[in-house]
Amino acid sequence: MFLVGACDPLVDRGSLSHADGAGPADADSPEAPSPAEVAAPDIEAAVFVDSAPDGDEAGDVSSPETEVQDADVVEDACVPDCQGKQCGPDGCGGSCGSCPTACPAGPLGPVGQKIVKLAVGSGGYPGQSLDIDEDSTTCSPAQFCQDGIDNMLSSLTTQLLQFVDTSSELSKALEAGDVILVLESPAWNKDSSAFLLRIWGGTPNHPKETCDFQTEECDFAVSPLPDGTCGPLAELDNARFVDGVLTAGGVSATMKLVLPYGNGVFLTVTVHLLHLVAQEVPFGDGWALGSGVMAGAIPKNDLMEAVDSLPDDAGLPVSKDMVKNLLDMFVKPDIDTDGDGELDAASIGLVFQTIPAVLEGLPSGLTCQDDGLCVPGPGGP
Repeated sequence: MFLVGACDPLVDRGSLSHADGAGPADADSPEAPSPAEVAAPDIEAAVFVDSAPDGDEAGDVSSPETEVQDADVVEDACVPDCQGKQCGPDGCGGSCGSCPTACPAGPLGPVGQKIVKLAVGSGGYPGQSLDIDEDSTTCSPAQFCQDGIDNMLSSLTTQLLQFVDTSSELSKALEAGDVILVLESPAWNKDSSAFLLRIWGGTPNHPKETCDFQTEECDFAVSPLPDGTCGPLAELDNARFVDGVLTAGGVSATMKLVLPYGNGVFLTVTVHLLHLVAQEVPFGDGWALGSGVMAGAIPKNDLMEAVDSLPDDAGLPVSKDMVKNLLDMFVKPDIDTDGDGELDAASIGLVFQTIPAVLEGLPSGLTCQDDGLCVPGPGGP
């Protein structure tokens, strides 16, 4: 399944079907430590619509000459063409969307941080997710949350454990290099000032036998985005370290996320309201990030569409219909992502740890065009 598996199964599954996306935890609910309280990671162990104007007055009748002129204007009008495009010009002086920035030659920043552990947090508790909607009076899933922390999709992950070990699927993808996420910045300011933080998809530059990217500092090339263009999965311009704690993101931040569904099949979703918190920890002669949490919200309709887009003949561990039924049963939207006052998305918290890495530019054999599309060409760092 596309959701990467809770760290610890939640109890009392039957009560999850009644979750209302808000409410404090029971007094006896376990409380996980905050990021700053968790020890450093033991890595080695680890359509256009043309609407005519309002009708003219009855006496305003166009002359035949005017009608001919109007017909000529319509015939010569430029028709925007965005078919098959994610971004770039529309052929009429307009745009089909903003293209991602082409990948630089590299390296990108003085040091990167590769994610080596990643899992769905267990419930809406400190250290497992974050207050995504920045409303301390609500939390999720109900009866398994506190302090305004949101993690509705953890309830779905728990239900899926009886069908597929999603945590194991993600671990396999990380170990095999099928899922590689690298945090990078032109300058990791440690003086409490804001800096730019980007999250990239990556590809190892060397075989794992030569450099074990799960335990060693290795080199990576930037991977094209799922739509074939080049750019970061997330770009956060408000990152900062305060007393060793890294924070970034907010209500306007988004991230493209590619997650394993099982049997080599991957699901692409966009996380909205992305927030990130992590603790700087020692790693060899350098540093890494421990006790990390990335949290946001995925629109429920997007989840349904993403599941529908998966191939029917991929030998999936859980049928698409079953997953959609579970989504309806156990996932109640608890976040408003578009500001219309309606809850439309389900919150998710991802816990992570990193080790240092070097992130180069586009891999050899690919280059980026002006419209952002990556095609065969020289490329490479």
